[in-house]
Amino acid sequence: MRKSHRFVSIALFFLITGCGNDDLGMPPSETDLPGTYSLESIGGDPLPDFLHGSEIAEGTLVIDSDGTWSMILHPTGGPDTQENGTYTYDASDGSLALESDLSGALQGTAGENAVEITVPVGPEEGTVLRYVKN
Repeated sequence: MRKSHRFVSIALFFLITGCGNDDLGMPPSETDLPGTYSLESIGGDPLPDFLHGSEIAEGTLVIDSDGTWSMILHPTGGPDTQENGTYTYDASDGSLALESDLSGALQGTAGENAVEITVPVGPEEGTVLRYVKN
C-alpha cells in the first residue's frame, strides 16, 4: 500500500508541475509581459543561425503595454529586417497571438523569462524563435 501512495504522490507532483515542460516557467501576468526580449536561439540552436536563408546574428522583440509589438532581426552582413503589429495575450495559458501586415498571424507562448514564437510559413515553418527577457 505504501508504494502505491508514493507512486500517486510522484504522479501528482509531475502533473501539477508539468513534467517535460520547457523552461518558460509560468505565464506572466498581462502587466508583466511587456518588455524587451533578446533572440536567444532559432530552432533550439544558439545564434548565429540561419533563418530564411540569412545568418541571423541577433534579434530583439519589444512587447509594449499598449498592445503593440516590434521585432528586429540583424542578419550578418545584410540589412535589418523589421516587423511590427498588434498582439493579444491570454495570461491563463501564456498564449500570444501577434498580427502584422508582413507575416500575418504569428503564434507564440510567453513564460516568466522568455517568449517563443513559431515561424508560420516557408521552409522554416514550425521553427521556434526563442527570446529571453532583458
